[in-house]
Amino acid sequence: MMKKFLFPPPLRLVIIYAAVSTIWILFSDQALALLAQDAGQLTQMQSVKGLFFVVATSLLFYLLFNHDWHTLKRQNEELEALKTDLERRVMQRTAELEAANIQLRELDVIKSALIENLSHELRNPISSLSLRLELMERVEPDRQEEYRAGLKEQVFLLRELVEDVMDMSRLQDSRGRLEFSPVDLNAVAQEVVNIYRPIAQASGLELEFESRADVPPVLGRRNHLARMLSNLLANAVKYTHSGQVRVQVAFDAARQRTLVQVEDSGIGIEAEEVARLFDRFYRGQKAREMNIPGTGLGLAIVKEIVDLHQGEIEVDSYPGRGSLFKVWLPPAGSPAA
Repeated sequence: MMKKFLFPPPLRLVIIYAAVSTIWILFSDQALALLAQDAGQLTQMQSVKGLFFVVATSLLFYLLFNHDWHTLKRQNEELEALKTDLERRVMQRTAELEAANIQLRELDVIKSALIENLSHELRNPISSLSLRLELMERVEPDRQEEYRAGLKEQVFLLRELVEDVMDMSRLQDSRGRLEFSPVDLNAVAQEVVNIYRPIAQASGLELEFESRADVPPVLGRRNHLARMLSNLLANAVKYTHSGQVRVQVAFDAARQRTLVQVEDSGIGIEAEEVARLFDRFYRGQKAREMNIPGTGLGLAIVKEIVDLHQGEIEVDSYPGRGSLFKVWLPPAGSPAA
């Protein structure tokens, strides 16, 4: 805490000097006159008095100046420390506000892109529904069943799109607020495979599942992990016209990660498209050319779930030969989990 003085240092020195000088002048001459025995001795004593006064006042001024100098120095150091701390806090707060501003801008861009993409994706099924309804009013009754099947397909696609958008929104909103528990990936994978086995068989595909007993549980949400594997398996079955789909759960001791991989012998993915697979609403060229239904959000949801579980996802794909998706998740007892 800085000291507060009644008088500034220069005025304080003048007052002290004036007081000391007055006292010295008033009493020193009278004292010397009483002590001196003759005029010569009085002159000598006055000379000594003058020297003493010079020395005393010099010492007094030195002490006062030295005290004031140290006081001012300490006050300047305190001011510099306060200034440095204030500048640091201002810089820190400015950096925090800038980071928050950047995040808000990024969120605004994402929101705008989401609205634009969603509007575009909704336009197609809605236009198709309107067209089919209009055609149903014009065609013969025996052909209305054909258009009714098309309407059902578009309604299903529209419902799937809305559900995927809602799932993506819920996943993003739940970041940092989820409670995880140990999950047996073998059991989850077995359940998902059992659901998709009839679908694969109906498409003439062989669905294989391989698991190992030494796979440790992962820390996560069972429903999210099931949705992740379900989306990967649904894509594998959808984009494979012949051959097999293989699901494997294992533990990689070298990486200390639990591995879930889905491999198919389907149409594969072009190398330039792999980097965009997890973008929202992105669909590959072959999927559009072959008119394979989808919302373009399945793999984006997979990536979101993998990120929520502190995992990693890798893709190896070759056109005409199939694709391999690998998901690495930290086991429940690891520091990463």
